[in-house]
Amino acid sequence: NRDARLPGAILRPYVLQALAALRSIPRVEIVLWTASTAAKAEPVVEQLGEGGFRFDAVITRSPLWFTEPVHGKDLRLLGRPMDRVVLFDNAPQCCKLNRANCVLVSDFFGRGGPE
Repeated sequence: NRDARLPGAILRPYVLQALAALRSIPRVEIVLWTASTAAKAEPVVEQLGEGGFRFDAVITRSPLWFTEPVHGKDLRLLGRPMDRVVLFDNAPQCCKLNRANCVLVSDFFGRGGPE
């Protein structure tokens, strides 16, 4: 999550450890697919990089998949075998096209919660 008043992203607890655990699994590709623009995603990707993590790819908002007011993430666009793809997302509408491949996580607002 990102708070424009703060210099960096507000990372979920244990996100770097979880990503490192996934990275340790052979042949696992880790892709960040965000509804954010590239400009908004870049500081978060950089901050994770400073923590030692690198994504295999970063997908940001694009007219190929992002439509207003409701958008979804069609995992088939990744061109990967669907039995090897999992999406973790906090937006139910992003999971609507590939429900069997999605893990819905709760919103995260940092330590203090939503204001």
